[in-house]
Amino acid sequence: MIYFIQRKRDGLIKIGYTGNVGERFSGLKSEHGAIELLGIMEGDRDTENQLHKQFADYRFEKREWFSDSTSIREYIASNTKQGTDRDKKHHALRLEPVTKIAIDLLTVRQMQKVGRKLSNNDALWMFIEECRPDIAERVKQILQST
Repeated sequence: MIYFIQRKRDGLIKIGYTGNVGERFSGLKSEHGAIELLGIMEGDRDTENQLHKQFADYRFEKREWFSDSTSIREYIASNTKQGTDRDKKHHALRLEPVTKIAIDLLTVRQMQKVGRKLSNNDALWMFIEECRPDIAERVKQILQST
């Protein structure tokens, strides 16, 4: 999977390849602070290398980071899965609809059992906070009371 993320502090865009966008997004967020997932698309390392060559004029310090440009933005808009932040997070985490339904059906007792694990899993927690803030708030309350 090819991903495009933008680092908030300087606006640079990273074009990268990963087998798990959710894990990679969490890792990059830990390493670089505030970032935004701009888009994802099917592809492999060859695709990543081709994109790096295609946008070489915008490359920043010979790395996978590129200056924000109209060319890169147009490519992202034309070739990636985009949408609302919620849709991007759902795609990035590769959560199936059944998983989303399962989250909806969590009982308080189940939340007590898994609450600590959820709050320690940044990618899944981000998804739950965005898609089901009511559940996220209830998990926080449960964790504070235990």
